[in-house]
Amino acid sequence: MTPPREEIVKRYVGRPFDHLSYNCWDLVADVYAEVFGIELPRYHLKTDSVTEAIRAFRKHDETRALFEKVDERRDWDLIEYGGAAGLHVGLYLTPRGVGFETRARVLHNDRDSGGVVLEWAGRVRLPETGAYRLKCLA
Repeated sequence: MTPPREEIVKRYVGRPFDHLSYNCWDLVADVYAEVFGIELPRYHLKTDSVTEAIRAFRKHDETRALFEKVDERRDWDLIEYGGAAGLHVGLYLTPRGVGFETRARVLHNDRDSGGVVLEWAGRVRLPETGAYRLKCLA
């Protein structure tokens, strides 16, 4: 049985960012393995280069083929961000309607913040380019 999302989030928030060994995609892969038991491909980067990371993510069509674009979002949907500053991914968490939880949130591993953070969806530094769900979960 999967633990409540709050427990899962607490386990990841604060983990340090490392472009080579624990970047935004690694967080997504770890959470999907824990929540859904699904192992996503890993990307092993050789340099601390945003350009290399973008190329690695974009050239893996087989990974993109696992996902479908969605309009209505659910917990743990993949949110993709892009822009001049690069490509970034995070995990969507639906609003719960109580206190701090009245807005949608994104769990993501942010280089500028130094690690995994949970913040309001509208505060992520890059423009959102889409929401995606694993086809096997649709």
